[in-house]
Amino acid sequence: MVALLALCVIQSGTAPLDAILNDERLATATVGAYVADISGKVLYERNSRKLLMPASNQKLLSTAFAFKVLGPDYRPVTRFWKLEDRIVVDAPGDPMMSAQQLRDAATKLKIEGRLPVFAKQAFKPIIPPTWETDDLPFAYAARISALMVDRGLFRVYGERGELKVEPKEFVTRLLNVPWSNRIQPRVSYDPDLNRVKVEGGFPDDKTLLGTFAVPQPDRLAAAILAGPLYETEELPRRAPDLTIQGETIAKMVAECLPPSDNTIAECLLLMAAAKTRVDPDMPYLLAGGLMRDFLVKDVGIDLLQVRSQDGSGMSRHNLVSAEALGKLLLWMQNQPFGKVWRESLPKPGEGTLRNRLKGASFQGKTGTLDAVSALSGYLKLKDGRTLVVSLLMNHYLCPSSEARAIQDRFVQALEGFGRTGTRFDGAERYENPRPSSLARDLDGSGVHGFGGHGGALRTRLDRRAQPTHASPAGAGNVGLRRR
Repeated sequence: MVALLALCVIQSGTAPLDAILNDERLATATVGAYVADISGKVLYERNSRKLLMPASNQKLLSTAFAFKVLGPDYRPVTRFWKLEDRIVVDAPGDPMMSAQQLRDAATKLKIEGRLPVFAKQAFKPIIPPTWETDDLPFAYAARISALMVDRGLFRVYGERGELKVEPKEFVTRLLNVPWSNRIQPRVSYDPDLNRVKVEGGFPDDKTLLGTFAVPQPDRLAAAILAGPLYETEELPRRAPDLTIQGETIAKMVAECLPPSDNTIAECLLLMAAAKTRVDPDMPYLLAGGLMRDFLVKDVGIDLLQVRSQDGSGMSRHNLVSAEALGKLLLWMQNQPFGKVWRESLPKPGEGTLRNRLKGASFQGKTGTLDAVSALSGYLKLKDGRTLVVSLLMNHYLCPSSEARAIQDRFVQALEGFGRTGTRFDGAERYENPRPSSLARDLDGSGVHGFGGHGGALRTRLDRRAQPTHASPAGAGNVGLRRR
């Protein structure tokens, strides 16, 4: 009788969750799910140890690593020396430094004319080795550099019939094709030609037309400061003439997680790794190993449940399990800096959760790549319990919006248990079932082509680890925004 009662309790709690994840639109997908209470007791799991692509849930790993190694109050300090024939810069990494800060530094150093800039960088401007190359012109895939300004981006504005670029020191060719019949201008950037092309007209008021990645962010920073860039390992043996103190790690993480900023996430990973040992030529190899050691030795994640290739989740070579993410959430909850880190996670109505889970008490991180969707975070129930939840979905053929809706239903079902007082007395390990029918599109267009969503194939922008509320794909067109 007791055994039967326990079985009924388990089924009453898990059956609705199973039904949600058994949605036929996920027929082709692998779904990893992990739910535990704050004590670590596992309440529900499905494929929880399978390795899946986390997309931007990878930022949970890299920001936690930065908090552990650097501490939330750490502030990077960029140092400058003015010598007779050069400017020397020691750059530990500061993804939030602005172009105006470097202009002000040039004024304070009384730099006249052009001088060579010799920079010692903790990590050089590179493309993370497993990123897809056709993402690289776009703002979500900025080059990663220890010396950079404006997060490695430049912006294209239209004003009174003219095109302008900020930072103004970035030199590029500007081509306007005003006779295009486009209602809204289409903006593209070709880094090989170093050319911005704007098709269509734009308002007279200063209007943001597009944002793109600077091909060589450290060279742009040097040009803003004084002149051409050279590498150095030698620094003057005296106090610097000027320093620029960056924001705290806590501030950087708060700027990174809600909008899912890839550049800050990558810099945090490399800054934390450089605190232990600088390897400017192969920083990701070093950083990946150090973060893995942190996750295994400190957090207690199984070595076989995580493989990290970058800090943002842009790489499709990142692999992690739902259980590993859940364990990280539990571990961070018990750290002295855990509260600050958790407060940086967006709530419904904020950041990438702006249009999701309205009214829910969830706080966590989203993740999106083509055929990949993730959601991990904390859920506070009405009865006072706090749960950690991790959902990873890979290889579905339905639109990502539908995958996200299924995730939201799962979280809302968990929250409903808190209202009804349902208790989980055991966990069910559920290996991925296959519904009887294949996924189908609700718009009736069917599934065909490599895009997998019916209709036209998805453009390359849809592979991005970018906020789900970002503008539609379209060669850098981000819509019009006035200043």
